[in-house]
Amino acid sequence: MSGFVDEHPGGAKILKRVGGKDASKQFWKYHNESVLKKYQERLKIGEVNEVAKL
Repeated sequence: MSGFVDEHPGGAKILKRVGGKDASKQFWKYHNESVLKKYQERLKIGEVNEVAKL
């Protein structure tokens, strides 16, 4: 994850603020269709388990 944090255009601060939470509202506030098309080749889509494996 650290590589993604370092490359995220919005910076690490926002990612750390919403880490472990539902960030849907914050995501859609800044990621419209044009942004998604721009980065579509690099996007990773998947599911997050509800219970963390420690």
